[in-house]
Amino acid sequence: MNDDFRNRAFLPVFIPLVILLVVGIGVGLTWWLLSYNTREGAVAVAIVAAAGILVAMTLATSQDSLSRGKQAGVALAALGPVVVGAVIAGGALGIDPAVLNINAQPHAPSLLLPDVPEDAPLLAAVDLNSFCLPSGGGCEPTKEWSIESTDEMAEMFTYAFDNQNAGVEHNLALYGLPDEGAFGSAVDSLGTEPLSPSIPETFPGVETRAYEFEWLPAEEGGEPQPVTEFYFVCTVHPSTMWGTGSIDGA
Repeated sequence: MNDDFRNRAFLPVFIPLVILLVVGIGVGLTWWLLSYNTREGAVAVAIVAAAGILVAMTLATSQDSLSRGKQAGVALAALGPVVVGAVIAGGALGIDPAVLNINAQPHAPSLLLPDVPEDAPLLAAVDLNSFCLPSGGGCEPTKEWSIESTDEMAEMFTYAFDNQNAGVEHNLALYGLPDEGAFGSAVDSLGTEPLSPSIPETFPGVETRAYEFEWLPAEEGGEPQPVTEFYFVCTVHPSTMWGTGSIDGA
């Protein structure tokens, strides 16, 4: 390859492709580190990575030249969070893979039924302030939801969500209740164990849809264990749309 061809044709095409490849690898690696991680781990890696980048840039630009020690500091600040995140995401710490996948396959029911069963427990939303219980042509705001147990709830649980908030995305996710006194408010229980393995799909109103899922087994290989109390929340508006529910007679 002669110098003229390399400078005029090869390098102008090759260099942007290499840059694009490097950026793509970086984006893919970041996605992997944050998705295949615990919720807390993903937040920690993101914060430490941002701080590491700032430290690395500060060290690299504050002086005309860096000693080997400072070069090592720059490399550690930039690559340290990546290494830590890779160790966690790769399962090297013995964390349950189901927990590590929590961000790639997040938390609560996922299957939307094409038809809403007539006897499915129903909760609704008319705005961003709270869920409500439809009754008598109206909808009463509530943070409590009482459901009568049925034989069908032993392994599979189906419930309906009536999104009456026109054009606004909502969903209805279920979680286990936090330990008493473990959180400052019920909304903080988003960090507790989910009741099912993926986020419930959001959808805009005006429409009613039903979610269906199997209860998670109490232990690996065990039978599904319905809960008697749970926490419900719209994951799009968790600061206002939440409450506690119970299944009577379960």
